[in-house]
This record gives sequence, structure tokens and C-alpha cells, in this order.
Amino acid sequence: MKKIVLFVALLGALMLGLTSNVKAQTTIYCKLYISSDTCNGGKYNGNYDVTVELWIYGGGSPVCTATGTTTSGTPCVTLTGPCAPYGSTCTYYEVLTKVQRSNGSCGITPNQISPSLFNACWTYLATCNGNTPQFTVSL
Repeated sequence: MKKIVLFVALLGALMLGLTSNVKAQTTIYCKLYISSDTCNGGKYNGNYDVTVELWIYGGGSPVCTATGTTTSGTPCVTLTGPCAPYGSTCTYYEVLTKVQRSNGSCGITPNQISPSLFNACWTYLATCNGNTPQFTVSL
């Protein structure tokens, strides 16, 4: 009986240890307008991989990094990452750190800060409307 209890305790501890570092994935959004894609002659009709960092004004590092995929004709990008709201603050902003053709042929690292700097509320990030942070890039 002691062996069974010990086995169950060890199994439980192992499962707890494996799941404690897993963070829930949350959905946030940005609007991305690819104004032109002339890389390697242009004429690309595929998807783009997008990476965005979420920051809070006054913070020394991003609170999370989220990734997503979009097409050039769909400006609203669904991004997933371990992001969570931090109180009722409306001092979020996004930094666009990567836009790359999903086939890997061309990409840029714009490090572009969302124009609505320091005034985005969590509700602006969690929906895609007129308040959603937006970016315009060319490849």
C-alpha cells in the first residue's frame, strides 16, 4: 500500500511540475496594412507571419510576445501569446517586430511602435475595431 501511495504522490508531483510552467495562450489583435511587397520582384499572394510585442508604458520589457498569420488583403491579425490584462490600465502599446512571408523568402524587422502610443486599453487589444493598434509596412 505504501508503494502505491508513493507512486501516486510522485506521479502527481511530476504532473504538477510539468504543468506549472505552461502559460495560457491569449488572443490579441493588431491591424496590419502591407502597402507594398516588391521583395524579389513582388507578385506574392501567400500569407505573412507576424510577431508583435505587448508593452505597458513605463515598463522596462515587453509583457508578452504574440504571433499570428495574415494575408495582405486582411488587415486584422489574430495574435496568440501568453498575454494577460494587467489591471484596468489603458497604457498598453504594441511593437511590430516581424513581418515575413510565410514561405520564408522575404521579411523585415520594423520595430515599429503602434501610433496610438500609451493609450490602448485591454479592450482595444482584445477586439478588432477602430481602436485596435495598427501598422503600415512595405516589404
